[in-house]
Amino acid sequence: MDNLVYSLRSFQAENKADFRKKIKTLMTNKGYDNKESQIISWNDCFDFLKRHLPFSQLAPELSIIFEYMLPLEGGKRPDVILLSRNKVLILEFKRKNDVTPKDLEQAINYRKNIENYHYETADHQLIVHSYVVYTLDDVRPYKDRSIAILTAENFSREMTKELLGQSAYTDVEKWLGSKYQPLESLVKATKDLFDSGRLPQIKRIEESDISEALEAIRNIVNRGQGQKNLIFISGVPGSGKTLVGLKSVYDYLESSLNPIFLSGNGPLVDVLQKLLSTSGLNEGSSAIRKMHQFISEYYANNSGLEYTKQSDNQLIVFDEAQRAWDDKRNKEYGKSEPKVLLDIADRIFDQHQQVSLICLIGDGQAIYTGEEKGMALWHEVVKDRQDWNVFIPKSYESEFQRANYQINDDLFLDVSIRNDFINIVPWIDSILTADLEGAQKAFIEIFKAGFKARLIRNPQILPRIAQKTKDAFPNDHVGLYISSKVPKWNFKNIFPGQDVDQLYNKQSVNWYLKTAHKLKRAATEFQSQGLESEWPIVTFGGDYYLKNNQWVIADSVKNDKRNQQFEDFPTIVENIYRVLLSRSRKGIYIYIPEFDYLDELYDFFKQMGIQEIKWFLLIKVYS
Repeated sequence: MDNLVYSLRSFQAENKADFRKKIKTLMTNKGYDNKESQIISWNDCFDFLKRHLPFSQLAPELSIIFEYMLPLEGGKRPDVILLSRNKVLILEFKRKNDVTPKDLEQAINYRKNIENYHYETADHQLIVHSYVVYTLDDVRPYKDRSIAILTAENFSREMTKELLGQSAYTDVEKWLGSKYQPLESLVKATKDLFDSGRLPQIKRIEESDISEALEAIRNIVNRGQGQKNLIFISGVPGSGKTLVGLKSVYDYLESSLNPIFLSGNGPLVDVLQKLLSTSGLNEGSSAIRKMHQFISEYYANNSGLEYTKQSDNQLIVFDEAQRAWDDKRNKEYGKSEPKVLLDIADRIFDQHQQVSLICLIGDGQAIYTGEEKGMALWHEVVKDRQDWNVFIPKSYESEFQRANYQINDDLFLDVSIRNDFINIVPWIDSILTADLEGAQKAFIEIFKAGFKARLIRNPQILPRIAQKTKDAFPNDHVGLYISSKVPKWNFKNIFPGQDVDQLYNKQSVNWYLKTAHKLKRAATEFQSQGLESEWPIVTFGGDYYLKNNQWVIADSVKNDKRNQQFEDFPTIVENIYRVLLSRSRKGIYIYIPEFDYLDELYDFFKQMGIQEIKWFLLIKVYS
């Protein structure tokens, strides 16, 4: 027996002893111990449903499913699912008096997973609702952040409202056996891409603007001979721009275009190359290069040497192209990176009569000196190159006042996929503008969609949190993140009694793939940009904090000579925290050390409705 499924009619006729025997057999076959507490919970659930399901009001063939095991989710299973022709109702039962955030998050998470990753549900466009059901009599029904709390008082009424007039689902076994695929991290998705040629097999991705962007790229690149194409892909953080770039490279690996993926993000390249090479995917590994290595190989520097080699890469993808260096930062070549790259592309065209350059743009993520001009730097370089066909999303129209550009809105990705299709950008934007009301509203929206956040002030519990999270989700990434502007000498105050050091680029591969959860290294924006973490622990280390409802930069940081070289240092620091706060895939821990001057910042997050983890015994990992 793989599942325990009844019609409402058969469940109404079932006795408790037979039900208990069937569900114990089911769970034993799935490898679970039937503890006494679990048996009590099943009995309680059975009795409650028998008393309060409105059997006479509903179609008798509606399905009721017990302990449905979500595939690939490490044993996660809703207590009860009511399945009709048009709806999936998830019921999570609790035999206790207190309503807790954990209970709400659990129900939200089940809903999110079935909505996003269950193919049969998506194919039939089923409406998915989730509820927390408290079976004790002294819990009052109320609605918290769009999750309905049901008790004996309102359960029958709510089920009647949801299911009255609903007919039975046509093929319950097909629904139970549906393909189910959670979204992978960028690193894992890249490995699968170069192994199989497929993006994550998630229906919402298959039907999303990612597919439209890929088709737009193919239509442009396939114009063939005589074309110089400059294609800008933009989108919200976490929308899959890098995946679009990698998939474009993969699609042309077997062609004469000799595609290559370039990034100025060294740690990202190192991690991807390591993972692909150790998996035997050497072709994929060689197609991913560091931007600066590529330039040094194919472009003469100021030494006076002639070009030594000619690139044959007729399809070039440049990730994080908004971070391209200007001529001051790229002084070794006396030209900006966009100018150098277009010069190389011109030489490729002279030899092969076609070249396409795809630039992936992440707005608001410049974090280094020489990166501040962003898209203006590209416009400056391309405005006089009328032999180039320039393709842009409409959002860049005002920045490209030149002839020979085309607007294509398929080049803008407006759906964030990183956080299980939850767009946390408005929340981050509200945080970084000190807009408490906006942050409160945004947090409510992302909370009810399934995003998890917790506050931490006590540094002694950080290792315990990381380990408990890793124990609960062995395949997930857990790591410590901190701004590079926090001086290393202050780490002993930020992490008292703990041996925490700053992560350096050369350590990124081992840290990301193996040791991050041990919290011995804290990654800065330089190591983390482009990489994702299911559970980042983001530290506000005192370089940037709230004072009188305004973000301020610590004087020691602002007056550091190394930081005075930036044209707009406040924007750089803001971007640093935008990068750190947007690494999350499932949830985020926000660590604010117990410094008096950080109390206002702590209160700011607290007032959003984010709970604090205070003591060892209270630490929970929410699933």
